[in-house]
Amino acid sequence: MIKLIYKYTFILLAVFLVLYFLGSKDDYLIEKKIWQVQKQYQKLQNTQDAIPEQFYDKIIQSYLKIIKDHPHSDLIRGLYISIGNVYSFKQDHVTARKKYYEIMVMYPEDFELHSKAFYSLGKTYEQEANWPEALKFYKKILNKFPLTEIGLKIPLYIANYHRKRNNFNEAMDAYEVAIHYYIQLGLDHPDSKIEFVSLGYLSESYLLQKRWIEAIEILKMLLFKYANSGYLNTKNADMIIKTINKISAFHLKDYTIAVKIYKEFIAKNPSHLLSNYLQKMIDAFGQLKKENVETSTEGLNINF
Repeated sequence: MIKLIYKYTFILLAVFLVLYFLGSKDDYLIEKKIWQVQKQYQKLQNTQDAIPEQFYDKIIQSYLKIIKDHPHSDLIRGLYISIGNVYSFKQDHVTARKKYYEIMVMYPEDFELHSKAFYSLGKTYEQEANWPEALKFYKKILNKFPLTEIGLKIPLYIANYHRKRNNFNEAMDAYEVAIHYYIQLGLDHPDSKIEFVSLGYLSESYLLQKRWIEAIEILKMLLFKYANSGYLNTKNADMIIKTINKISAFHLKDYTIAVKIYKEFIAKNPSHLLSNYLQKMIDAFGQLKKENVETSTEGLNINF
């Protein structure tokens, strides 16, 4: 009996592994097809010439073919957003909006997809210079899907919208709203990806207000608190460190601030993968000081 159980367990495991690797292979093929179409679409977006209608149709039909060929893949969900984006790019905002609404009917349980659809709807109104209508959709995202990838960035997005248009008072007010929002979000979701992302947006909000001390304190918190988490990957760590360098060297004109942070990190995490990199950074700053080089991050592009 025990041998029989082992036998069936082995068979089930073998079937699972076969299906898993077949699924992985299928996903790779789908991703390759999507990449090829996206490359064509990007080329279309970058052209300075008038674009014939058939070029738009070709991109849309390519997306639809992938959907038809792989109807059960989760990867095709995002393609419906892409189709709407093509219509939006060709200034057919009415059709684009129709496509975005269709997505929410097709996948009523996918909140991440809904937030992207609402965001895309808002962008169509931005393209029509109708900010009040666009803002309605961004606020809907905050109310309905605040913890989605799109939802988390919306407060900062709204502030940046005003900054890019030189609406100083509106921008400053929006940044203050964003700062309080991200602080509270971190308190409500401690030691989580939500807090990690919120702190990143919080530091960016401070940076864009030129509040260098607050920004560097948040970046330090990200580096120390999430040192041993999966959220602090190579890309995130490199960006945090380079930003600390820039704030210290260019804005505060005192790279010893960065050095102090890195020495403290190494002392607390001597065996961490980052520690060797940070020690090289400290040595590079020391060499600049030794050579009486003006405060700068030039020459600090150390491979990580």
